[in-house]
Amino acid sequence: MTHNARPMLAALILAASFDGAAALRHASALSALGPRPWGSPRTAAAAAYVEAQLRGAGAAVRLEPFESHGIRGANVIGVLEGDSPEFVILGAHHDTAPGAVGAYDDAAGVGVMIEAARVLAAQPRPRTIVLASWDGEEAWSTGKTTTSGSRAHVKGLEARSRDLVAALAIEMCGWREGTPVTHPIAYPDPLRPGELVIAPARVMRAVLGGSRRAGVALGVGDPFLSWLYQPAVRTFRVRLYGDDLSFLQAGLPATFTSDSTFTAFYPWYHQATDTPD
Repeated sequence: MTHNARPMLAALILAASFDGAAALRHASALSALGPRPWGSPRTAAAAAYVEAQLRGAGAAVRLEPFESHGIRGANVIGVLEGDSPEFVILGAHHDTAPGAVGAYDDAAGVGVMIEAARVLAAQPRPRTIVLASWDGEEAWSTGKTTTSGSRAHVKGLEARSRDLVAALAIEMCGWREGTPVTHPIAYPDPLRPGELVIAPARVMRAVLGGSRRAGVALGVGDPFLSWLYQPAVRTFRVRLYGDDLSFLQAGLPATFTSDSTFTAFYPWYHQATDTPD
C-alpha cells in the first residue's frame, strides 16, 4: 500500500485515554460565542480559543490568515512533529452557518480534534500530525464559494502535499441518536467535467480497519443502507459535504466522518437549536 495510512489513522481511533467530556466542554465554550459565520469577529474569537487550547495540548501552533472573494478568515494549525516528514491531517471547522451556534456543526468536531491533540501529544509518532481548525467551511452561505479555509490550507501546502498521507475531517458529531460513519461522498472533479473524485480505497481501508481493531463500530455512509451508499452518491448529487472536499478536488487523499447519516440526520442542522445539550 503506497503511503500506508493504517498506523497513524488507527492511532487516532485507538487513543484509549480520550475524554469525551473534555471534547464536550470545548464544544460548549465555542457555542457560547454564538453564531460564528465566516469573516465575523466571533469567528476570530473562536480561532483564538482553539489556538490557546492546541498550544496547551502541546502542539506548535500558528494562525493561517487567508482571504477569499473579499472575505478574510483564519485557520488554526497545530503540529505534533513525528519521526517522518510524512503527515496526517486531523481537522474540523470553527465557523458556523449564519444564525446557528453550531454545537454539533462543528464545535463538537473541533472539541474532538483538540482532545485528540492532547492524547496524541503524549504518544510516539512515526508520522507528523497536523491538527487543523478551518474557517469558512460554511462559505456556501455567501453564495461565492465552499470550504474556503481548507481550500486556502490546501493551496498553502504546495510541494509539501507530496508527504500528505491522508486528511480526516470531523463533521457533525456527538448526537446521542447518531451512528458514527465515514462518508466517502463523490464530488465533482473540477479538472474533468462529468467525472467524480472520492476518498481513495486505501484511506477507507485504513479507517475501517483501524476501527475494527479498536472494537469500534464505524460504518460506511449509513448503518442500514451501506450497500446502497456508493451507487447512490455516485448517481445522485448530495448536498452533504465536509472539508475533505477541498483535498479531494485538489487530488489529495481525504475522507470525513460524522454520526449523521441518510436515515438518521441531525434534526437541528444549521438551526439556532443546534446547542450543546
